[in-house]
Amino acid sequence: MVEDQRLLRVAVSLILERHSDIWIIGESDLCKDAARAIVRKRPAVVLMDVELPDGSGITLTEFLRRKLPEIRILMFTSDFSRETLIAAARAGADGYCLKNAPPGVLVEAIRTVAKGENWLDPRLGNDFRCLVGKRDNRRREKA
Repeated sequence: MVEDQRLLRVAVSLILERHSDIWIIGESDLCKDAARAIVRKRPAVVLMDVELPDGSGITLTEFLRRKLPEIRILMFTSDFSRETLIAAARAGADGYCLKNAPPGVLVEAIRTVAKGENWLDPRLGNDFRCLVGKRDNRRREKA
């Protein structure tokens, strides 16, 4: 989990620890530390904040997509702007969940992304699905 707000990290951890199929194997509040830990631990899913004290979760997503194309990245943010949504999709995010989502929605988002599917907070519309679908098609064409 890459999130700069400690209280939110604790709250999310408490929510997720109730689910036997989801484990938190690391937490970070900085891009630099997160990048090292993710490359070393290779989690199945990264829960990624957009804005961090030392950089952008979107930039970190681009780096991780190049370095570890197999991992899944779920953006976790309070930013619901179209620009950020598009930037996240173009960076390679596999899902986009708003921080004010009910706990069950976050769990559903993580499970969906972990299965290799894309996920979009239902309140955001279809913009992300369209962009992610195009990105996934480009991946298949390169393979």
